[in-house]
Amino acid sequence: VWPPYDLEASDDCASLCCGSPETLSLGHARSAGSTKAFREALGAVGHDLAAFEDVHRQLYAASQDNPRKLVRMDRPCPGLLASFSRFSPEIGAWGGCGAAILSIFEPGYYPMGCPRNVALLYATAPNGRTHPGLTAGSFLCALQSAGSNIARLMREYNWHVGGGAPGDHQRAEWWETDMKAQMEYYMSNRNLQTDRQLKLRMMQDEEGWVDLDILMTYPRIAASGVTQQQEILEALSTSKCLKTKVADNGRAYVRHVCGPTGPKRKRPPEIISGGGGCGGFGGGGGYGQGMDGHGQPNAGPRPRMEGSSDGPMDRFCWDFGKGFCKKGDMCKWIHIITPGMGSMPGKPGMSMGGQSGYGSGQGYGGSGMGMGMGMGGQSG
Repeated sequence: VWPPYDLEASDDCASLCCGSPETLSLGHARSAGSTKAFREALGAVGHDLAAFEDVHRQLYAASQDNPRKLVRMDRPCPGLLASFSRFSPEIGAWGGCGAAILSIFEPGYYPMGCPRNVALLYATAPNGRTHPGLTAGSFLCALQSAGSNIARLMREYNWHVGGGAPGDHQRAEWWETDMKAQMEYYMSNRNLQTDRQLKLRMMQDEEGWVDLDILMTYPRIAASGVTQQQEILEALSTSKCLKTKVADNGRAYVRHVCGPTGPKRKRPPEIISGGGGCGGFGGGGGYGQGMDGHGQPNAGPRPRMEGSSDGPMDRFCWDFGKGFCKKGDMCKWIHIITPGMGSMPGKPGMSMGGQSGYGSGQGYGGSGMGMGMGMGGQSG
């Protein structure tokens, strides 16, 4: 495990310790990994770890009662000059995960004996064992909100040290940024894959509008303390993903800019082939080198550029011809197969079109790709 603090830090710094949401502790005597490293580094310079952990729990409770504000405790225990905490409801209802805590060391209690190691930053993250029902999407949202909370804790601390504090306008801007991010997540493909009710409501409207009152009941929106639709409308006024409107009856609605189907996925490169085909039966055009009815390589016409009547298609992507190009749309070679293209020289096993007879191999037809046998005048 890499040391939690530098032996020769060049700047004043704080190290981030990811702790337990259940106990807000620094682990126990048998802890392993990074928690063990932090325990050893703090214990080596005389910190009372039990008292340290009690400070975490006190600050968590105090900041939870004063969300989105910096909470301070002076000399909460031996070895600490001061401790600060900030609670963010936007992280969600994951017990023990809503606050970030910053503890400033007293001189003589610097880890590794380096006076540049001035603080410990403590935060927790949700996990499936402690928080049943945690999904991949909600976990990522919680991490994003926790990261924002840590950044704002540090910013408020720096303001505080300088004798200032963020104004109401700055706090409102932070809140609107969090609200916009959360609303955009709810209307994203990631969430719509599992939120069938919201997807259904979007599909029920011709343009995909959803009543804002419905989204205000979602746990993460409700936890943020929003009470008026106008608050959300103002937060979404700068969104590039969502549109809002207020009906004549005063009800507010929101939809994705892409309409009722939600955000569009980028379509893969299109394969244009000859006639129809299914499961390995080529339909006339195509590429690959199969075998004709006499067991000889099936040559077929040379490939040509799309829209061109002469000259070989010398810019065709061979990886794409094999079935997959990892460069995707960034590839400088051509990813389109056109009617009339025959075999690709030197690529055995890719059978499509060609001479009459029996042909085996992978066949690309108008309706799919598969393994099979082709038979007939245009088969491969």
